[in-house]
Amino acid sequence: MEDSGRGNGLSAGRLLRSVLPAALMCLCASGCGSRESPSPRISLAETRRIENLATGKFLVASPDISDDAFARTVILLVRYDQRGTAGLILNRVSSIPVSQALKGLSNAPASTGSVYLGGPVGQTAVLALLRSRSTPSGARRILEGCQLISDADLLNKQLGAGATSENLRVYLGYTGWAAGQLEREIEAGEWLIFPGETRLVFDPHPETLWSRLIGRLEQQLANYSTPAVFYTQCSDFHFHRSTRS
Repeated sequence: MEDSGRGNGLSAGRLLRSVLPAALMCLCASGCGSRESPSPRISLAETRRIENLATGKFLVASPDISDDAFARTVILLVRYDQRGTAGLILNRVSSIPVSQALKGLSNAPASTGSVYLGGPVGQTAVLALLRSRSTPSGARRILEGCQLISDADLLNKQLGAGATSENLRVYLGYTGWAAGQLEREIEAGEWLIFPGETRLVFDPHPETLWSRLIGRLEQQLANYSTPAVFYTQCSDFHFHRSTRS
């Protein structure tokens, strides 16, 4: 099953051609938050309810997830529809400065912080999350106060306006699932669904984000164990099933 995804504004390919040299293939990712009061605990049953899946939700890797590549990850869903699902890993920070990764943009040298590894798909694709109450032209609202940028000119404009890691996160690559695959993985216990929170997308301590979210379910997960399932690759939001022998 294939789909370009361009109708959703995620023109990562165009941004790549405008911004990154071909050599930048694999980098790392990050996540986020604020000093607001802790979020309320939620039930394990709610985190496994398929009907709760939607753009703007968090996927939190189960402690029993079978794929080591996604162990202890927290993913923000930036697309969820009948054609497939895409998200950004929030809690993997690279050592590559934004100024170096985006040196093709005129305002990149003035930027601060490091880029994040959004996932194993399209690892040279550039996407960004902006903390803003309004949605700039060319961006797409993911959560209240959290906008997705996939356009080079808009990203350059935000960098020129003095955006920092507190309100702008840059990602290389993304995660993806074919239609129906994520639902099967959740049923198998690979992922837990949490409400998305803008303050956590921009949390200053992404390295502890997974532990804090899992901590809300710690007692309920104490005796919880599930079988393994598989992960399917996607490319530039062209969703397709892969086969494994």
